[in-house]
Amino acid sequence: MKKKALIFGVTGQDGIFLSELLIKKNYSVFATLRRKNNYLSRKIKLIFKKKLSEKIIFNIVKKVRPNKIYFLIGQSNSNISFLDPKKTFETNFNYFANVVEACIKLKIKPNIFYASSGEIFGSNKKQINEKTKKNPPNPYALAKYISVIYSKYMSNYYNLNISTGILFNHDSEYRSKGNLSSKIINYLNNNNFKKKLELGNIDVNRDFGLAKEYVLAMYKISQQKKRDDFIIATGKPINVRNLVKYAFKIKNLDYRKYVNIDRKKFSKSEIKFKSVNISKIKKLKWFPKYTLFDLVKSKVNSWFI
Repeated sequence: MKKKALIFGVTGQDGIFLSELLIKKNYSVFATLRRKNNYLSRKIKLIFKKKLSEKIIFNIVKKVRPNKIYFLIGQSNSNISFLDPKKTFETNFNYFANVVEACIKLKIKPNIFYASSGEIFGSNKKQINEKTKKNPPNPYALAKYISVIYSKYMSNYYNLNISTGILFNHDSEYRSKGNLSSKIINYLNNNNFKKKLELGNIDVNRDFGLAKEYVLAMYKISQQKKRDDFIIATGKPINVRNLVKYAFKIKNLDYRKYVNIDRKKFSKSEIKFKSVNISKIKKLKWFPKYTLFDLVKSKVNSWFI
């Protein structure tokens, strides 16, 4: 009999790649979504719900009774989280707490994976690891951090296996058009350079990996017998200005002639950090091979989104 995996939030890049991986691993995959997505496999048993109430979540978990649960839902824009903190907490924490509570009421113990964020650390001048002091700079990061603490408490009290992946920036061809890599790639592929590319602060460092690799880390974490927290990152920070310069160089263009820096796009809670230590996740034999430079290289001069 096939093992069953339940993904909460399958329409994003992580959900798309994770569902493909789980199907290859011979899981029966169930997934919730609010809208149709043409990139999803027809092998997934889709559960359409515009909103997830406590009762709806309970009924979904009761019907599926999964061996693995992956929680990928959440309003993830840090700036928007200040404008609507209530919705941010509802999607990132309340829904998650309802999933855990459903498992407790049903007396089932699936391995649960919660997708947290590297933003929970805030800015840091030293290298970041799992034990680094948390300093969430916005409601989104705070909701993610509270969920990490919650998973630890509930796992200990109810003898559950709820692990968290603390994910740093990661991209793919499935990101929205407003995303940094999408904007750069689409601008270069459109070959219309009369209008400049509008970008925010490019003098920042980010740890950028690829979503297709990161979902493998999620899978490996969910296979562990005991709950734990793992940073998922490349360990190799990228300077955004260097990324922009690299992308335009592929087309033999000087980015300074085509990029306009809009200070209005600068984040008020800009995160600055030195680097990320990924030695812990490497113990699970997960080794990231690619960075955002590789995605840009593969997509410039090809149709992207």
